[in-house]
Amino acid sequence: MRCLPWATLVAALIAATTVTTAEAGSSSGGYVTMIAPNNGGSLVFFTSVPAAAPRPACATSDRWSINTTTLQGQSMAAGIYAAMAAGFKINVYGTGSCPEIYDTESVSYYTIVK
Repeated sequence: MRCLPWATLVAALIAATTVTTAEAGSSSGGYVTMIAPNNGGSLVFFTSVPAAAPRPACATSDRWSINTTTLQGQSMAAGIYAAMAAGFKINVYGTGSCPEIYDTESVSYYTIVK
């Protein structure tokens, strides 16, 4: 079967216009209110300011997770503990996915604000 040039162009245009990006949540200016490490290798925490829209569809809870099985995640977890202990505000930015816990968005990065 021979592919017509215009059919290839139409297929390419359809593919280009149907690409979607994941929505990532964020939470700004809140305090860490609860930290819950678990034996599954993740740390879950809550902030006093709920995550703002848009959020990924998987994130149905108002909490954040960090994979603590990696050195990067352990470093991020230490910062969360420090922010809570010092009473500093935190701005959290999500990855747009929930790989650690099915209903909790994973943290991409955060900033600690005095």
